[in-house]
Amino acid sequence: MLKHLGIKGVGAIAALLMWGCLSPAYSLDNYEGYQEIDPSQFAQRFSLSGYDPRTVAMDMFKTVTVEREGRRSEGFTIDYHRGDGAFRATVNITVVGLADDSIAAQRFQVELVWDAELDWQITWVGEQWRCWEERGSQDWTTELCS
Repeated sequence: MLKHLGIKGVGAIAALLMWGCLSPAYSLDNYEGYQEIDPSQFAQRFSLSGYDPRTVAMDMFKTVTVEREGRRSEGFTIDYHRGDGAFRATVNITVVGLADDSIAAQRFQVELVWDAELDWQITWVGEQWRCWEERGSQDWTTELCS
């Protein structure tokens, strides 16, 4: 949205702050319960074409939503916030109803931090899934489905 208005970089962050779009804080507790993925392996796995939050979300979404069989829902969110003295973004992707005999749903969480010299950088990635009935946990977990 801001890019289309000609607002980039630090100006975009300042505009988001003025409009109240950034959450005041973010807790690292949000990483609990996720299986961590190495950010560089993640970037290769999803063939990321850039590291700004919107590009990460769109590249991931294109990859995880290719197979439509059994699909019930799919979606992503991007939350912008401040944490540990830095501007951050969290990308969440959830796909429910996978064409897999064990895994019923999958979700990813990607944490990015803004660096004025380096632009957006991926600092943490996690993954969770839910199993089909009688194949494992019906809650979000990192335990393997059978």
